[in-house]
Amino acid sequence: MAIPKSGPDPLSDLTSFLEPFAGLVRRSESREAMERYATGLLADLKRKTAADMGRSLPGTSAQRLQEFLTNTAWDPGEMNRIRIGRMVELACAGDGVLIIDDTGLPKKGTHSVGVARQYSGTLGRIDNCQILVSAHYVDRVFDWPVSARLYLPKTWTDDEARCRKAHVPANTPFQTKGRIALRLVDEARDASPRAVIADAGYGDQPSFLDGLETRKMPYVVAVASNIEYRLEGLVNADPGDSPQPPYQGQGRPRKVLALKDRIAPLEAREILDACPAWQKVAWRTGMKGPLVKECARVRVFRIRKARRAHYH
Repeated sequence: MAIPKSGPDPLSDLTSFLEPFAGLVRRSESREAMERYATGLLADLKRKTAADMGRSLPGTSAQRLQEFLTNTAWDPGEMNRIRIGRMVELACAGDGVLIIDDTGLPKKGTHSVGVARQYSGTLGRIDNCQILVSAHYVDRVFDWPVSARLYLPKTWTDDEARCRKAHVPANTPFQTKGRIALRLVDEARDASPRAVIADAGYGDQPSFLDGLETRKMPYVVAVASNIEYRLEGLVNADPGDSPQPPYQGQGRPRKVLALKDRIAPLEAREILDACPAWQKVAWRTGMKGPLVKECARVRVFRIRKARRAHYH
């Protein structure tokens, strides 16, 4: 007598999920290795190297998996585009946000790509590590990783021999974490996030914020308490209220500054301390009831290019 299944077959679901990716690899052996490798990543294994998966999974070997990872060629951009499309189709309730963050991966030695002594928020200190910049989609029901890129410090991009030995593509330029994050935002467009969320590591990067504004992407970012802004109310005041003093010296007159550049900036902490009205906002329902924060809103200009931003 046949015993009915108690639920859906997870391997069948995985095979169905991987089907759109099959066209990116030509050999049937590579497609089989792809399925075995993905199964290994989902398996309850302490270590998920090719050797450990090869010993633990039926129908494959460490050599086959290593061959797949080392020698099989595919278009990573196209593979990620297909994956994002599948996730939008299968795990997206809509109206989500994109969370930008980075993760420190502790590493010994000097040979792993991107490893250096650098600050890691994960570790909370400067240490020997790799830094992975990531984008994560979150809505009211689902959350899943969109994409990630390894950050290469200048000590790597300025050392061609070191990059060549580690198989870093030739002429790979240095990119800040903010520039990498903007690439991830572009890759996430198919998920249609309504805003980008980031911590102060990205909120303090003017070029990153400029990039989001160029893309007309709303954002909510944290900033350090000593970052300076100019209040919109003062910047937009009548120029007659604060005239530039007449020049009375000799030689070429000094450049006349626009009013917005003559307004003394204030640190974020000063702006917050002076906020007259705070209101409680329930931003999420937790296990013990609504999660509530006190919020205030002030319209300000960022110093660097005097672009309008919100500070919350």
